[in-house]
Amino acid sequence: MKPNRSDRDREEWIINDEGLYRWWKGLRMSMRSFIRSNRREIDEAIDRQLGGRRDNPVSAYYHGRMTEVGPRFSFIPNAEWTTEYINDLPDSAFLIVRKREVEYVDEKGRSHPLSSRSLPVKNHLGNYSCPHLRNAEARANQVKGVSRAEQMRAKKKASDLYDRYCRG
Repeated sequence: MKPNRSDRDREEWIINDEGLYRWWKGLRMSMRSFIRSNRREIDEAIDRQLGGRRDNPVSAYYHGRMTEVGPRFSFIPNAEWTTEYINDLPDSAFLIVRKREVEYVDEKGRSHPLSSRSLPVKNHLGNYSCPHLRNAEARANQVKGVSRAEQMRAKKKASDLYDRYCRG
């Protein structure tokens, strides 16, 4: 059965999926040209993310494949946030930034050394990732170099954000 996917759906996937996004940016093409030239390969990549199912992303979310974020869906597969991807995120994507350790902040808004940042909870678009919020809530008390009060604030914030953005 052929997927019933529009170019707008493909564009959403490209913008929100780390691998598709990097592929598109690497080719330096317009979005429209990229989709027209690579429609079949894009659909195959989307189908792999959906576990071979050719249903829509909303259905995939209910099967636990994607992450709901507020009014939109984040199609970045959360298990595939590589170290490189996390390192490219700005400080605003993290619950904890240890200011005492920061030597400088670059033009992309990243504190250096990058190890001064902990608990990433937002993707490159600024959307919250529900699995990462759950992880941050569970691991906040393991963050080194911050006070117990800061750990508890991060845990509370992760819990509140999860309740706000991830619960029906």
